[in-house]
Amino acid sequence: MTKSSWLFSRKTDLLFLFVPIWLVWLWAFTSDIQEQTLPLWAWVIFIVGIDVSHVWSTVFRTYLNKNDRTIHRAKLIWIPCLLLPVLTTFSYINIKIYWSILAYVAIYHFIKQQYGFMALYSFKNKEQNSTKKRLFDKVVIHVGMLYPIVFWHFDESRVFNWFAEDDFLPMPQVAQNINIFFYLNIAYFTLLLVWIIQEVNVSRKKDLALGKIFWVTTTYFNWFLGIVYFNSDFVFSVTNVVAHGIPYLVLILKYKIEEQHLLSNNKVAKPEVILHVFSILTVILLLAFSEEYLWDMLINLEKQEFFESFSPYWANIQNSPFLIALFTALLTLPQATHYVLDGFIWKFDQTNPNLKKIIANG
Repeated sequence: MTKSSWLFSRKTDLLFLFVPIWLVWLWAFTSDIQEQTLPLWAWVIFIVGIDVSHVWSTVFRTYLNKNDRTIHRAKLIWIPCLLLPVLTTFSYINIKIYWSILAYVAIYHFIKQQYGFMALYSFKNKEQNSTKKRLFDKVVIHVGMLYPIVFWHFDESRVFNWFAEDDFLPMPQVAQNINIFFYLNIAYFTLLLVWIIQEVNVSRKKDLALGKIFWVTTTYFNWFLGIVYFNSDFVFSVTNVVAHGIPYLVLILKYKIEEQHLLSNNKVAKPEVILHVFSILTVILLLAFSEEYLWDMLINLEKQEFFESFSPYWANIQNSPFLIALFTALLTLPQATHYVLDGFIWKFDQTNPNLKKIIANG
């Protein structure tokens, strides 16, 4: 199987894009974590270390990247400037609506990322697909993520949420009997099976697109297990974060390494790669920790003992609704900016002139 069957390489893809989430499934099936609330150690590793950190990693493709900072200059200035007053207004008017809107935007962002990675696999495979085949690919990946979300809306027994309590529109009263989902579950996995058979059939004259098949299949099972099968905040949080955050972090790191290789016309030495990766991870971890420290000190007040072991809390805005709304918006801004910028910085067009070369060589 050639390197083109994988996004980065067989070893890298398996080690970082697939094995971590497969291990989480194994963990969920062989332990009682589905019955637990997310403990502090898991919150630090998965939420701060992966989820919030992957959001901040975007700065290395934007504000901290000379070429991208020049190309996307207007967007980098105006997007946060426009988002901040909008976020502040909604946060001040109704915090429940605020988190509901963000939850649906987050779902859209997650779907776009999964589809984007599938498209990257198609690019690496040098697929020359018909319009009908490309449409089928798009339908399959969207169904793989939207169906569990639809189920979530109709099943009132779910004990977890996306960002905040009741952030999805309540729908159980629309369909009192959800037995129909048994048949929809069958249809869900039948669609996946049909798609896999087609991929195998298309690959008869070339290497099997195993990386792409793994990506779509893992997406299907991850969202089904994390949302439909396990009714657990712990399992949902970890499966969601690992499947979304780790691949994005790897993509950013690979992009930076290959960009340096491309600009210098020399292969980057292994010690330099290690130093580069260590530097990026250190910066984003510090930014993620700082953000969560501010969230807890100013808004949540849930992990004071943990954070004050590093630095005492020095501000209190609990008596000011406007300041709470303002800082909620400010602390959400990195995430919201990440959602919007991702729609631009990964496009295969003239606004990202080096992207195809970097992905091709990655």
